Amino acid sequence: MPLSLKLPRRNPDAPRPSLRDRYAALKGSAAKVMGKPARFAPPKPIGAGEPSKALAAALAAHEMAYGYALYTDAYGLPDLTERRQAEEEAFRALLHTPLQSDADRAAYAAAVISRQMHSLGDASATERDHPMAVAFRNISFGENAREPEEMRHIGRKAEATTDPSPAAIVAPRPTDRALALLGDLEREWATQIIQQDKDRQDHSPEAEVRNDVMIARRDALMAAAEALPATSREARHAKALAFAWDASIMLWRADRTRDQYGTDGRLMIDLMNSLTGELSNAAGMNVSSLDQPKAIPARFDAYDHETGLVTYADAAGTISTRPAAEWIAFMAMRLHHIARSERTRQFNAECKDLDGAACAALEARLTRELRIDALHALMFRSDQAFAEAQSERNGHTGAGPSAAKVDLKPLTVLQLVNLHEAYQAARHLWEGVVARPYSVAFRDPRGCVHASPVGHLADFEETRAALVGERIIDEIANRSPQTEKERDYILSLRLQHEIACEDRIRDADMMREISQAWGA
Repeated sequence: MPLSLKLPRRNPDAPRPSLRDRYAALKGSAAKVMGKPARFAPPKPIGAGEPSKALAAALAAHEMAYGYALYTDAYGLPDLTERRQAEEEAFRALLHTPLQSDADRAAYAAAVISRQMHSLGDASATERDHPMAVAFRNISFGENAREPEEMRHIGRKAEATTDPSPAAIVAPRPTDRALALLGDLEREWATQIIQQDKDRQDHSPEAEVRNDVMIARRDALMAAAEALPATSREARHAKALAFAWDASIMLWRADRTRDQYGTDGRLMIDLMNSLTGELSNAAGMNVSSLDQPKAIPARFDAYDHETGLVTYADAAGTISTRPAAEWIAFMAMRLHHIARSERTRQFNAECKDLDGAACAALEARLTRELRIDALHALMFRSDQAFAEAQSERNGHTGAGPSAAKVDLKPLTVLQLVNLHEAYQAARHLWEGVVARPYSVAFRDPRGCVHASPVGHLADFEETRAALVGERIIDEIANRSPQTEKERDYILSLRLQHEIACEDRIRDADMMREISQAWGA
């Protein structure tokens, strides 16, 4: 009897699986081979769909307020307090929005978790009125109203009794106000001394704008010192410093030395030298936080994509145009000073009853959490750090030459588009492997991750897939479409790549092509 081998055949009429379906199947198979279970796919929520109109409006309002707050914080704009307050109000409105379906709950949970896990939030629910606790009750039990006053003390430590009058709540103590004003006067006077010395020979319009801003700041501080009640030693010191600054305007002469002044002039010179010396030692410290006229600065941090230069103002207000690495080093210096001050504050608050070893461990932990070593490296070795990162990005680990061997010339436009999608899927797959625990060999005391052999292999494949994807973009951008369909394929892929890299269309030629092709 002859031996026959029957093999299963695919039904030719059955629909072929899409690239995404094949990617998901390949991912599950790879997980089985690696000894790891496939990632759990949560079931589709019942009634899933679009969120309700009320929740969608609350989400949109908070997203806009959140973006404005982050932008204002990143660029140090003067309305930071107002923007953060607006974001907090929008978030509280979203937090107490009633949820009507599973789609509402999913969108609500994603928005709350995203906000609390980043710079403006705190993910640890330490009290009943914490946003994470409120969100849990809203999702689980539909309790969206704020807790009654008589229940908010449950589970909390007893709070100290305070004066419930609005004036006592809003107004700070007179001593605190005087100390804050004294610090503002010292920093602003020293900053203006340095800036005026630099602008003495500068007659440009920018120098005039800076001078107008400084006069407005000085007048605001003088008015605050005048209104401050002289009821404490700190208040008297603040008023005396404001008087000395006002008198120095008429007394100081650029062509005189200290010995050429009388007693009042010598006291003024000693004050000015002391203030400018302290400001130089504390470079990067924020200037006056007092409410000031919302003057528009002459220029702000601006990055030129063609030259790679950044125009910014340093601590003294001087406008400079320098390479991006130097600007990052300058910003890292300011952040390094703030981080060290914060480390000192936290260390002094926690080290009271600790022995020497515990104090050393506490200092090491705070240094690691505040990334002080990383900021120090950016301050003094920013060029080296960016050169090494650029070298690795360009594939100098071997991924670059490997990616360059892929021949893209014979492929059609449609084949290039499909191949780009496949390499993107491969890149994301290897990116997930890099993040797995078995890809990490160890972490050093500074928190740096050192990859295992599997991690190095996965990183190589991820870099290679990313570089091939960029080569496909370059190749398809040089193709001339033969049909309208090919033109749409090329523009769609280039548009996706531009948005992914730049968050908006910066290429004027691409915008012109899109307008001509699609009438946008």
